[in-house]
Amino acid sequence: MKFGNFLFPDSRDPERDGIVIDETLREAVLSDELGIDVVWLGEHHFDGICAYADPIGFAGALAVALKRAALGFAVLQTSLHHPIRLAEQLAVLDNLTKGRLIVGLGRGSSYNIYDYQGFGIDHHEAQDRLEEAEDIILRAWTEGAFRHDGRFWQLDVPILRPRPYTKPHPPLIRGSSGDASLVELARQGKPFLMNVQSFETTRRRVALYTETMHGAGYGDEAVARNLEASWVWRNVFVAETDTEAERIALPAFETMTRRVALYTETMHGAGYGDEAVARNLEASWVWRNVFVAETDTEAERIALPAFETMTTARAEMRNRIFRDTGMRIEVPPSDLPGTRTGRGDGVIYGSPARVAEDIAALDRLGLGGIIAVFRMGPMPHALATQNLELFMRQVAPQFRS
Repeated sequence: MKFGNFLFPDSRDPERDGIVIDETLREAVLSDELGIDVVWLGEHHFDGICAYADPIGFAGALAVALKRAALGFAVLQTSLHHPIRLAEQLAVLDNLTKGRLIVGLGRGSSYNIYDYQGFGIDHHEAQDRLEEAEDIILRAWTEGAFRHDGRFWQLDVPILRPRPYTKPHPPLIRGSSGDASLVELARQGKPFLMNVQSFETTRRRVALYTETMHGAGYGDEAVARNLEASWVWRNVFVAETDTEAERIALPAFETMTRRVALYTETMHGAGYGDEAVARNLEASWVWRNVFVAETDTEAERIALPAFETMTTARAEMRNRIFRDTGMRIEVPPSDLPGTRTGRGDGVIYGSPARVAEDIAALDRLGLGGIIAVFRMGPMPHALATQNLELFMRQVAPQFRS
């Protein structure tokens, strides 16, 4: 199994953005020295959730700094980029890394509409822009001069320079946050990047992907090859003991995903005072699914299957409406960040032995790699470094063939 470090640094204070970016560069170099397979970058704008914001610019520094690890994007918000400019930038990075580049493409954020507003893009067009942009990028990498007449771009493109180092082009992979996108990737015979999910949801989706590929005519070797090229995202924290890991990891993960703080900070940033914020919070509600039984065991035995069934049924109901109306399938709430905070629900924490157990369960699904976030939310850089070192020295070696 391969391991990647997903550099997703949280910067709550604009005055600290530069400091966090410097720390993230040091984390990338340490990852390379410890033997990480891929250093992954994301893309989010304006809110500090991802301090470096522009992954292409930051990747330029990493392309020179990384001596062995590959450089990957998980994922580029393709709808925000001009496809020819992006094809050119990625070709440069492919040459700088001497072919150690993995290009993850996605439509763009499913929940931060301001990412689109800030770039003047209609978020309803994001998926269509992604499809058209990917076609243009592939043609620019593999063809000579060409003409493109599309919905969003009308282009007369001379031959792209530089040409990609990798022939015919760097590997492409798509992000997937729900069943519909996973099914489409399976039909096309493409590998996937799966966002944070519970183990059971991951297991079910891998089975769905496998069945769909078989149904589309792909054989066992093709399915195994695609799974080997696919990755799943997990937040990982390793400590000497389970208790210590739980004490540190859960508050960090919950802080990373909490929405009330984001709402409060945004209201303050828009000029609202403390009274207005408090008044709005008082008028707001949060949704929780509640099940009470005589014992914890009994509640878990009944509630978890019921919740999974409910979630699956509601997703299918939405999908049926979208299919009937011709509307695009939107990402269901269960696929958005911040809805899973327990062990096995996207965060893996514990002693090296317990973390290895959770990794082994994913390994048995036949997946190629885990994209791990080692610095969760506002976790101090020193603590994230300790986490990374412990994982790479005591957990990762157990899964190296």
